[in-house]
Amino acid sequence: FTKGVSYTQSHLSRAKNWEELTTLFKEEQQKGYRMLDLERGSGRWVALFAKDDRYTDQTLSVVRSWEDIDFMVRSKWKEGYDVIEIEHGRSTWIALFTKGTNYTNQRLAMSRKFGHFMETIQKRWQQEYHLISLEHGYKRWIGIFAKNTPYVDQGYVSTRDWSDFNDEIKRRWKNGYHIIDVAEGW
Repeated sequence: FTKGVSYTQSHLSRAKNWEELTTLFKEEQQKGYRMLDLERGSGRWVALFAKDDRYTDQTLSVVRSWEDIDFMVRSKWKEGYDVIEIEHGRSTWIALFTKGTNYTNQRLAMSRKFGHFMETIQKRWQQEYHLISLEHGYKRWIGIFAKNTPYVDQGYVSTRDWSDFNDEIKRRWKNGYHIIDVAEGW
């Protein structure tokens, strides 16, 4: 939850499978809604939709193999889209691509090892990129970075214990930070 977003009329919708999800995606677009987030859990796809005038066009893409993600993203970048979400579920990787984000110089980071992924995050931050999306699936980490984001300063929390995680979140909130993404995986 946050305040101060640029969109209105947000709502959640769910779908059982890829076919139902793509139908839902098209129906919501016809009503003027844009997908902002996509998650997989408890056997369902859950999507956050809202009215958002910034996003001019959206599309979903799916690949089955980890090795195909990079090709999928690069081909959409050539078409002028930015990737704003990648989600793993039911042996597929689904990516949400959007035009109108105002992001620049988008980058993708992929790693099988969390330690290496944390090093990549630090390197990107030193290059003045911001992390806009984080995902874990099939024992792999994916991060989407960009410049020209609304973010000023970022940090992350990594812990195996829920109470430590919760304590760190509360500390960050007290220091003015807001959560933009959560991912689980080891």
